[in-house]
Amino acid sequence: MNKLAQTITGWLLLIAGLIIIGMALYSSFNVLTGQRNPPQVFETPRQTSLERTSQVPSEAKQLIQQRLKQMMPLQNITHLINLVSWSC
Repeated sequence: MNKLAQTITGWLLLIAGLIIIGMALYSSFNVLTGQRNPPQVFETPRQTSLERTSQVPSEAKQLIQQRLKQMMPLQNITHLINLVSWSC
């Protein structure tokens, strides 16, 4: 390639790279300010392991589920994992 073609190719690649970096920064800004949700890589499971077993009495099962939800809701854990996986 001649010098002019190399210069034009270099400028095009530089501009394309800056556009990609700008889009990534804009997307990160929207996620971190709460305007947009991070991509859903992980989903909240439909059933917990206690719901699948019938050996645990229903009252005990309900009590355990309520205590677990009070400590840390499952949706918060899933949201945190999605945010971490998106930021890497």
